[in-house]
Amino acid sequence: MAGRFGSVAARRSPPVEYRATMMKEVQVILGFDCCHCNQPVSVTVQCRGKLTSRDAMRLVACVSIPCPDCQLVNQLYFDPSGRVHAVKPYCSARPLLEPSLN
Repeated sequence: MAGRFGSVAARRSPPVEYRATMMKEVQVILGFDCCHCNQPVSVTVQCRGKLTSRDAMRLVACVSIPCPDCQLVNQLYFDPSGRVHAVKPYCSARPLLEPSLN
């Protein structure tokens, strides 16, 4: 690119890489209401693994928790700080077969 001060070669800054990983282990106590029977449920979850500083800010984990009252399974979405993002009914990857009535 030529300008008033002569030609200037365009420089690209090197791409930012987030390679600094750390082992992270957290234990959080999560409280939520069962999405099936609305009873309060409390669970302690321990998570560990490698994280980058970039991952830690946007990480959401999912765990399947059975309700101690109705025995149905909830899918609990949470972050490492212990904030619950969502509680949904567990959906099996395979549909359950029902017996025929004939």
